[in-house]
Amino acid sequence: MKKRIIAAVATLAALVISVTGCTASSTDTDYPTSSIEITVPFAAGGATDTFARLIAKYAEGQGHNVTVLNKEGAGGIVGTEAVLTSKPDGYSIAATAASSSLLNFTIGTEIPYEPEDFTYISRVLLTPLALVVPGDSPYQSARELLDAVKENPGNFSFGTSAAGGPSTFGLGELLLSEGIDPSDLKMVIFNGGAPTVTAVAGGQVDFAAQLIPEVTQLSKDGTIRPLAISSDTPIAGLEAPTNEEAGIPDFSHQSLSGLAGPPDLPDNVVEFWENLIQNALDDPDFRDQVENQLGAQPSYLSGEDYRQWNLDQIEKYTELAAKLNITK
Repeated sequence: MKKRIIAAVATLAALVISVTGCTASSTDTDYPTSSIEITVPFAAGGATDTFARLIAKYAEGQGHNVTVLNKEGAGGIVGTEAVLTSKPDGYSIAATAASSSLLNFTIGTEIPYEPEDFTYISRVLLTPLALVVPGDSPYQSARELLDAVKENPGNFSFGTSAAGGPSTFGLGELLLSEGIDPSDLKMVIFNGGAPTVTAVAGGQVDFAAQLIPEVTQLSKDGTIRPLAISSDTPIAGLEAPTNEEAGIPDFSHQSLSGLAGPPDLPDNVVEFWENLIQNALDDPDFRDQVENQLGAQPSYLSGEDYRQWNLDQIEKYTELAAKLNITK
């Protein structure tokens, strides 16, 4: 009798395990079953917003319902925190950018989350900067400009869209590589990339280094002149030498576009997005939109590789922030 009872219990236990296993497997394959929200922690119309909407549009073309929510504030912190404190089910993810997931950590900003709190999904794109001067500037090349700055740094001013933004780090890295102390120049901070580029066009500052989408239009009409891009790969639609061609290989800082979620995001969710992103980057139409609308370059990293890269970048740029004296 006891043997029959034990056998029955064992059979029941095996059945429970089998059913549980099937349920877990079914759940894995079911995602997504409802609308997914990508939160952009910045205002509509910017590079991160455009990136998120391109991803959403591609996902929708694959039969998935994806919406974009703009939740701006505190340099990307408000929207990012909202995602990191959401339920880790894959239906609320964040579009990441250099400031919100990387540079904010390097300048002493008070942030209610840590870099390790993210579930990193994928680094998708890198967007170079363009070193620009007014259209009527006497400087025809990056070398001419930098030689003049090195000779009389106090006579020059540069614009930037944020004290701790990609433009500041990109220019700071370049100036230091040339033996120029950035603090010897006048740094003028504007409220965003567009006002910064407009200030260059109007001669309010002598030069700036802003993201490609922010400089393309004014470069085409000759209002500003691009002297170099922070990449060794040419950018479609922008006539400017690469950093190698301009003789300034250390001008290499680029802004990132990626995806991340709250802590403990399930592996199947990460895998879903990794696969979708890789397929998107293999799609000629998607790549064409990326290059022409964002001036960006596909630069895929898987979730784990993105996590390690981001942590390494935080360490690197924390040291640079101290040299640039922009730590709060």
